[in-house]
Amino acid sequence: MAYNFLRKIVFSVLLTGLPIVGWSASTLFRNGVTNYNIILCPGASASETTAATELADYLNQISGARFAVQSQPTKGHNYIYIGYDSFVGRTLGARQPADGDEGFRIVTRNGNLFIYGGRTRGTMYGVYRFLDEQLGVRWYAKDFVRVPKRKTFTLGNIDESQSPAFPYRCVLYYTSLHNIDWNGHNLVNSIMGTSGETKYGGYQGYVGVHTMTSFVSKDKYFKSHPEYFALRDGKRIDNGQLCLSNPNVVKLLIASTLDYIKQYPGCWCYSVSQDDNVLFCQCKKCTALEKKYGGHSGLLLWAVNQIADAVKAKYPDVMIGTLAYHATQTPPKNIVPRPNVKIRLCTVECCMSRPLTDKVNATFYNDLMGWKKLTNNLVIWAYPTNFYHYLMPFPAMDSEAENMRLYRKLNLQGCMEMGQYDAYGGEFFELKQWMFAKLLWNPSDNPDSLAHDFIYGFYGKAADNVMQYYNLTKQLGEKDLFYFETRYDTPFYTDDYLKTSRRLLDDALEKVKGNATIYSNVEKLRVSILYLQSMRNPAAAVADGDAALLKQFVNKYKWEEREGRSYTEFINKINGW
Repeated sequence: MAYNFLRKIVFSVLLTGLPIVGWSASTLFRNGVTNYNIILCPGASASETTAATELADYLNQISGARFAVQSQPTKGHNYIYIGYDSFVGRTLGARQPADGDEGFRIVTRNGNLFIYGGRTRGTMYGVYRFLDEQLGVRWYAKDFVRVPKRKTFTLGNIDESQSPAFPYRCVLYYTSLHNIDWNGHNLVNSIMGTSGETKYGGYQGYVGVHTMTSFVSKDKYFKSHPEYFALRDGKRIDNGQLCLSNPNVVKLLIASTLDYIKQYPGCWCYSVSQDDNVLFCQCKKCTALEKKYGGHSGLLLWAVNQIADAVKAKYPDVMIGTLAYHATQTPPKNIVPRPNVKIRLCTVECCMSRPLTDKVNATFYNDLMGWKKLTNNLVIWAYPTNFYHYLMPFPAMDSEAENMRLYRKLNLQGCMEMGQYDAYGGEFFELKQWMFAKLLWNPSDNPDSLAHDFIYGFYGKAADNVMQYYNLTKQLGEKDLFYFETRYDTPFYTDDYLKTSRRLLDDALEKVKGNATIYSNVEKLRVSILYLQSMRNPAAAVADGDAALLKQFVNKYKWEEREGRSYTEFINKINGW
């Protein structure tokens, strides 16, 4: 009775606008009560509406207090103002950000809180950053969000502005492709392809890859026009590149590209790029163009520039992208990309455990600097994953953090961190994708601090063990070289490393047996060692039961072993041991 009476008094005080004894003017909530409303500015965008609604929900989960979302302040109440309008401009003396500006400002004034930025995604990012940095909310994985509980929270004097390091930020893991919530909350603004998503402001869509031989397909043209395709050793082939010196090929590429833009309007960039092979045309005209322009990259750019010119005539603001990949990695000579051409430079041949400034990556680094001299429209396609063995330990976090700092220093347009994109799972995949998202926003973040944050938030009572395992694996990368096709039988995976890792992760599982979610998190991590042990000695794995454990895991989670191979093929491989 006394409690209910007191509760009524508290709410009565709130409604009348009188101060609560013991509260400061900036107390956001205390003991399940708040004097704040959330004000959504007039004409709010879809992402701003999402942000305001989710802010109210997360604050309720954190505090137990109910935060009303409304269009106007209520007399006697403080407020959190979401978005920019003339009121914000007058109150803060601030200019309206451009709609596409992804930066934001978080500022307190007279006990009130203002969060505003660009309408498309900037304001929304400000809200999620506030929840993250001020209140400790973490969107670690698609099905694992940490929402701390707090009795009270008081706003300090805040006036902080942030902007992303790169306009293009893509984390190409399965989660990123299939979970818009994770992307939005972690400030990732691009996917590989198109999307009609508007809840989180849409994407900087980069559409397509290896598109040329789909635009001029062998099924449609090879029989009637073999001259459209690469000449190799005196014969036209249907499994190589196109004959780019053929003017009819360029015309077809232009027509297909224009159709593509019409079909998928509003994307950030449209790829017109080579197929995934090194079988370039050897006809006299192609060879002459390569000699003139400095190799395969020069021939490719000569054709892409023509396509870009045709696109500009009809779509002046549209960007065309192409690859600097394998045989086209080296910059061309005597030719530069058109202003509406983006070059996507791929680190596929680099050692991923060492930064690009390391001598082992000198060839790529020199190519990077060469392309930088030719264009400011440069983006990176990074490969911090073993695509032949998705599950194997692969330390690349520290080196990628250093690489992103280099990209920012060079003022590159952004980066796509490519992981296991074609199926759910992979070695330390939750940590990697979360850390890469953080670093793409701010490369100055410390990777060790990020790893500690994630591990102690994601693995519960097993965190000490996981941290030791993480550091043990990290040390491998400090000593040895890791490439996207590193084999399981390389000598740096020592018996001591395997034994220690297995002990740490087995013990970690024992510590969290009573928590199904955390147990699953650790189980997904331990599979890396199970896989490595089994691949190195299949007979022993069958004898001691590790192969059975691996099979059980794969059947449970449907994980795949490598790019282009199904989990069923993986199971069949285990059965064959």
